[in-house]
Amino acid sequence: MSKMKIFLRTLLVLLLAADLLFIFFNSSSTGESSDGISAKVTEFVLYVTVPRFKTLGEEERQAMIDKAHGTIRELAHLIEFVPLGASLSALILTFEDSRLVKKMKKLKFYLSCALLTLVFGVLYATFDECHQLFVKGRGFQIFDILMDSLGVICGLTFTFFVFAVIQKRKNKSKKPARQLQLNEDK
Repeated sequence: MSKMKIFLRTLLVLLLAADLLFIFFNSSSTGESSDGISAKVTEFVLYVTVPRFKTLGEEERQAMIDKAHGTIRELAHLIEFVPLGASLSALILTFEDSRLVKKMKKLKFYLSCALLTLVFGVLYATFDECHQLFVKGRGFQIFDILMDSLGVICGLTFTFFVFAVIQKRKNKSKKPARQLQLNEDK
């Protein structure tokens, strides 16, 4: 196995572990603490995305924050699970060249990668929601599991897209060399 592949796998394992810990520690915050952080994030998002937000009075700002808070909070669930889907599927894809995988058809390998990533992501999202049952002011929400799962799917889709682009470029760079070799054989 090449040093580059070892480095890549190590990096992906570290990214995956960091995201799992990030999710766990976010879920460990009390409901009050979590709401406070979400409100600050919502205010920042509005400050960056709504030009007139800066010019509003304090009451108008707070009304806008209150209105957007729920949506931003749900999007946060999706966003924190995107790296999980991306790093886990990328890690699995690094095993494409292994002997075991070479015996499988490519499509079966890619489907297995997607399924394994999705199952792990849904299980971790469920664990995350169960964990929140033991945190003051937090609870179990099915909708949060759905948003987390959607985040895993987005990360997985992103990884497959990048992987497809890389494979296409590899095949393009090999194609002229093959044609050159065929022309020399004639």
